[in-house]
Amino acid sequence: QYCMAIKSFNLRIIEDITKGNSVRIIDYINLYIDETSRELNELGKYFEEKNWAGVERIAHKMKAAAGYMGIAKLQKLSSNIEKFVSSNDIDIEELSKQVRMAVKIFESVKIELIEEKKRLTNRK
Repeated sequence: QYCMAIKSFNLRIIEDITKGNSVRIIDYINLYIDETSRELNELGKYFEEKNWAGVERIAHKMKAAAGYMGIAKLQKLSSNIEKFVSSNDIDIEELSKQVRMAVKIFESVKIELIEEKKRLTNRK
C-alpha cells in the first residue's frame, strides 16, 4: 500500500527558479537550512537581549525565505513575530512561545527537507 505524506513545504517557486534542476534545488535547500539555523540562533539571542529591532529584522528575513521554500506555517509565524514586536505593548511570554514554535516548526521541516534532498539525489 502506498501512502503519501503531506509535506510541510512546497518547492514550486524554487523548482521554477531552477527549471527543475535537482542539483540547484538541493543547493537552495542547503542554503535555506544553513541560513535559517543561523537566523534562529540570532532570533533567540536578540529575544534574550530584548533587542526588538533585531527580532523584527530576523523575523522579516525568515518570512521571505519561508515564502520561497513554500513553508506556509513558518512564513505566517514569522510574519506574526514581526508584527508582534513592532507593536508598543510586547507580551514577552507570548513572544517567547512564538519564538519556540518557530524553532519547533523549522526543526520538523528541516527533517522533511533532508528527506527531499535524498529523493532529489536519487533522481539525478
